[in-house]
Amino acid sequence: MKLVSRWAALAVLALSLVLPAAALAAPATFSSVEVAVHPEQTGAVMIVSGTLAEDVALPAEVELAVPAGARLQWAGEILGGSPDADPSVDYKVETRDGLDVYSFSMKSSRTAQLEILPSDLVTTTPTGMLADVTWTPSTDLPRVTVNYLLPQTASVLTPADGAEMSAGPEGYSYYVRTVDNAKAGEPISLKFGYSLGAAAAPTTTTPKSNNDSIVLVAILGAVLLAFAGLAVGVVRKAQAKAAASEQPAGKPHTARMPKLEALAEADEVEAESVDEAEPAGTHARPRTQIYLLVGVLVVIGLAAGLALGSGGKASVIGDVATLQIASVDTCTTSNIALKTPEGADLAKDANDILGRLKSVTGVGNASLYIKESRLEVAYCDSNTSEELIRAALEPTGYLADSAPATGDPSAPAQ
Repeated sequence: MKLVSRWAALAVLALSLVLPAAALAAPATFSSVEVAVHPEQTGAVMIVSGTLAEDVALPAEVELAVPAGARLQWAGEILGGSPDADPSVDYKVETRDGLDVYSFSMKSSRTAQLEILPSDLVTTTPTGMLADVTWTPSTDLPRVTVNYLLPQTASVLTPADGAEMSAGPEGYSYYVRTVDNAKAGEPISLKFGYSLGAAAAPTTTTPKSNNDSIVLVAILGAVLLAFAGLAVGVVRKAQAKAAASEQPAGKPHTARMPKLEALAEADEVEAESVDEAEPAGTHARPRTQIYLLVGVLVVIGLAAGLALGSGGKASVIGDVATLQIASVDTCTTSNIALKTPEGADLAKDANDILGRLKSVTGVGNASLYIKESRLEVAYCDSNTSEELIRAALEPTGYLADSAPATGDPSAPAQ
């Protein structure tokens, strides 16, 4: 009996040592995981970041999964300062259920990150680009966010279910999908089509009406400077002639006489000549000044008329009327079908239709395709929506009964 009791005691002791060790080895669960895709010229980079809950003590053993076969570029902890200071980690990788699962210990931070180089995330299509991002968690997670970095000139052509635009770094936006209570082994996808627009770089739209005004002011300034130079030349020539022919007694010219004093004397002489009704030649300077003044006033009037007449109106090229409305970064384009009421003229009402969009915050520009009875509006969907745009257009009577498709690939944002 003593021998049995001794073996039982040893078994209990062994279990007491093994069970806590197994409990410590169990990986901690992340409170959230973010999957970010940054498309680059050499290929896309996928960044998988997991954040531990505040009540998880460090060091902690964790697991992060990525698609099987993707090449690892970096694995480490994020401290929140300079990227150069972020420590890398020693990891173990195991492939299971189509995933490469990386296991490592977090010692310095509550955020872990894997950077991988996946393949076939982005493909080129006849209308633009197709992004197909899929990430599968290896454990249940409270929240997973998948986002895709886009330049602000890009337009989403075929949206993904449950995804929306969000602010990104300067010049860029994120196309984001968030899933709560993600289950282990259930893929989370973000698949959508997009076009890069005129340029894949940060841009800020400037209203065309402002550009026109700047050009107009520059031309007006050049004309005024030309008239001013001409006036100065004519006046000085007239003054010099008057001073030479009407030199007053007792005030001979000397080389040391200041030029301004000489001009003042010439003014006095010519004024006396006018008062005494002397020959017509003495009236040359006043008449020239009047003519110049009239010319300047005419130019100013014409320029002001052009500025007032052209400001805020749509520019028309062929059958397309375009209006630059505000200086905003546009990320979405909507195509809105129109109908022409009986007796109405879409071409004549183009300015009124486009002008209605000035009251909608977040609209950058709009183009009215008259022959197609279609209105294309580029806007920032974090500030407005197609519903607000349609509400602003409703009083015109031109809205078609059915809602159009959004993001026509044949008509990118201006």
